[in-house]
Amino acid sequence: MLFLAVIYSIGFSITGLPNALLSALIAVVPTIVPYIGAFVGGFFPIVMALLTGSTDMIWPIAIILVVAQVIDNNIIEPLVEGQSLDISPLFTILSLALGELVWGLPGLILFMPLFAILKIICDHIPSLYPYAFLLANEVAEPKWVQGLKRFIKWK
Repeated sequence: MLFLAVIYSIGFSITGLPNALLSALIAVVPTIVPYIGAFVGGFFPIVMALLTGSTDMIWPIAIILVVAQVIDNNIIEPLVEGQSLDISPLFTILSLALGELVWGLPGLILFMPLFAILKIICDHIPSLYPYAFLLANEVAEPKWVQGLKRFIKWK
């Protein structure tokens, strides 16, 4: 949510939307709700653009909303969630998609921990080591994330 708030506020400021920071915060809060939260959150800045600005502002704001959501949902979340569970980003996305297909919203919540449990089981049974290797997170943490963690610990 922090990523979305920063990107939204920068993008809304560039486009000239009045109260860009407030609009960004209001647009981010509903994203807690899966699927419809992004649409509900994106409704407010677009209405603000209609009411306070020109109609030329609607398309840039819609593009900012879509691009930020795509980056967050397909890059940031799999890396962060997969790293905390030690699952590769590919299997993180696969577990979310499979969980939603099988059980809907509860599947979205439960399938990533189930994949983490599956990886732990595969780690401890020698004949299943190849599967544990496939599930493992081999993505190295970017240097800027390491620097940010050192900065936060320093404070």
